[in-house]
Amino acid sequence: MSNKILVTGGTGFIGSHTVVELYKAGFIPVIIDDLSNSSIKILDQIEKIINYRPAFYEFDLCDEAKTKEFIAYLPTISKEKRDIHNELDSVWWKCPDGVLFKEDVQELID
Repeated sequence: MSNKILVTGGTGFIGSHTVVELYKAGFIPVIIDDLSNSSIKILDQIEKIINYRPAFYEFDLCDEAKTKEFIAYLPTISKEKRDIHNELDSVWWKCPDGVLFKEDVQELID
């Protein structure tokens, strides 16, 4: 089983520190951030600290189409489709405008 972990907002102040600590704890962080409150340069700083550059995807999680596209892409990140099926049944996310999305991961992956 993969020890990859998705960190949203991973280039922000709290998120970047979380990425570093998760990596030190043995996880492989995968970052999603829209860079609205941070900079892509933070990835360089993370890499200097942990000697590893985490995978990074730039988009806003409130963009429903992009988020669904990314969820459908998850099996290629995990290398094994069954990992996603076993670990994640559905995804919920809430955007600042109060919109709440729920997606069945099985439907998005198939």
